[in-house]
Amino acid sequence: MEEIYLCDQQDRESIVKVIQDNAQLYGIDTRSSGIMDMHISKIDEVLLGKFPGKVIGHQIDDKFIGFGTMYFWAKIPFWSIPISYTSYDLTQSKKISRSYSMVMNKMMLIAEEQHAYDFYYVTRHVPAHISRNRLLLQELTFDRYHFYPAEIIEPFSNSKYEIYQSLVSSVAYKSRHSLVITHACCKNEFRKLI
Repeated sequence: MEEIYLCDQQDRESIVKVIQDNAQLYGIDTRSSGIMDMHISKIDEVLLGKFPGKVIGHQIDDKFIGFGTMYFWAKIPFWSIPISYTSYDLTQSKKISRSYSMVMNKMMLIAEEQHAYDFYYVTRHVPAHISRNRLLLQELTFDRYHFYPAEIIEPFSNSKYEIYQSLVSSVAYKSRHSLVITHACCKNEFRKLI
């Protein structure tokens, strides 16, 4: 059985294991760079309610295989996906993309309930990978959204914009890969006016 659900403190051990199983992020060693510890600390803040966000988990046959975090912005009704991981056991990129897509879809539904219709996320810049993910996104309910590249951050660089830099935090200037900040915006016909 497959389940996408809102995580709580009881899921912490599974979340930490998935993070620890991923030794690399954008070509950066997550242990020696401190990224692993930083991500675990941020997850703890969200799970304990110290930060305005949610952790969405993905489980198949009672095995926790991945998660994503969503942070709601304070001053405008936007949100972002700053941290997401899938299990190292998911070796096929189609399975990984499907897991990310299902978690992201659940996040979009949660955000829409709160009238937050715009969000940002970061991916590694690989054009073929982006095209493949777009096809997977369209298989779900992502046709409600427009997706725009907001900025491409070159390897070993930071974003030109403070708000985007907060999404990539300490990762961008260490990454040997270009990163893409993507802005997703819900189409007007799917928005509920408040």
